[in-house]
Amino acid sequence: MSRGLFTLGPKIAELFRGYVASWTLPQRLEPALLELRDRAAARAYAGMWAADDLEITWVRGRRGASELQDVSPGFRGAAHALAIGKVLLATRPPLRWPSYLRQPRFPEYTPTTITSPGRLYEELADVRAKGYAVDVEEFAPDVCCVAAPVLDGSGRPLAAIAVSVGEKRYRRDVASLIRYVRETARTTSALFTDLDPLRDVVTAIAAGQNP
Repeated sequence: MSRGLFTLGPKIAELFRGYVASWTLPQRLEPALLELRDRAAARAYAGMWAADDLEITWVRGRRGASELQDVSPGFRGAAHALAIGKVLLATRPPLRWPSYLRQPRFPEYTPTTITSPGRLYEELADVRAKGYAVDVEEFAPDVCCVAAPVLDGSGRPLAAIAVSVGEKRYRRDVASLIRYVRETARTTSALFTDLDPLRDVVTAIAAGQNP
């Protein structure tokens, strides 16, 4: 409290910002997924970090050979083997990772799954540097994915979006797929800026200023 007024603490600001954004997240992500599905001509996914693990919230697109067969709304886990999970893992400290990623060896889904902590740390550093993630047959054979984060007004991830394609198409079109996913993620992130009334306050607090 200062001069008889309550000062907004960073934790309260963070909670309120998360509430405002998450309240409208599903409705605002669906148009983005439809756009991404159509641009990439591929199955599109949205996921969030819930209860310290990846959770798939939306899937849009026709069923086919390049679908992730077991990944549907409500699916949880395999964050280290899916591009959409890597994007969300990259912003969280290991102590906040799910229990299956706090073991000496991670679950293996295919021969190319990342199964060691050291290798995953390297992969996530690359994700942070590039701003997107990929998985190449790491969760299922002949399925490859590209994912990017959807950010709030302060640059924190609210969700992630992704596409899945077959291995041959991935090799041929990977540059275009990355562009489609990143552009859609940026456009969607911009929609949340206006929903973040505490953005300037939180930024000032983080900078040690008096908002």
